[in-house]
Amino acid sequence: MKLLLNTQWPEHLLAPVREEFPHVQFVQADDPETLQREIVDADAVFGYMTEEMSQAAKQLRWVQAMSAGVEWIWDAPTLQ
Repeated sequence: MKLLLNTQWPEHLLAPVREEFPHVQFVQADDPETLQREIVDADAVFGYMTEEMSQAAKQLRWVQAMSAGVEWIWDAPTLQ
């Protein structure tokens, strides 16, 4: 399983999670180019999604928002 992190996670917080879930490939997307390249085969995304990202995600099964408000989903019709 590939989890794309669309937000910065400090390594001291991410390291214990990596240890707990060794079967998950955690990929940090620090720039738009990495994000577009890595989302193609991501199974899950932690963070904000755009319409462009949604269209590029070929096997996405889960999006985890970082906030309670998810009004931004209206900007990504294919994600709805």
